[in-house]
Amino acid sequence: MPRTDVTQMPFAKLYPLLVAKAEKKGRTRQEVDQVTAWLTGYTPEQIARLEQSETSYGDFSAMPRPRTRTGPSSPARCAACRWSPSKIP
Repeated sequence: MPRTDVTQMPFAKLYPLLVAKAEKKGRTRQEVDQVTAWLTGYTPEQIARLEQSETSYGDFSAMPRPRTRTGPSSPARCAACRWSPSKIP
């Protein structure tokens, strides 16, 4: 079976696999959506629409969305990903 470049695969096929992997590790779909939205700038509604479209994963990642700054101006701990700026060496 030939290898397929992940960027050519449909987002609608890969995102549910990402969600399933996170759920096996005790996370929720909402947490995956939250982290994906934070990383990409997409809203959860846009992510849901992309799951219903024919958009490739490469096109999804190549279409950057500007993130709007909401919340405190200082880096806050992300509860969904358990990352904290204080953990950077």
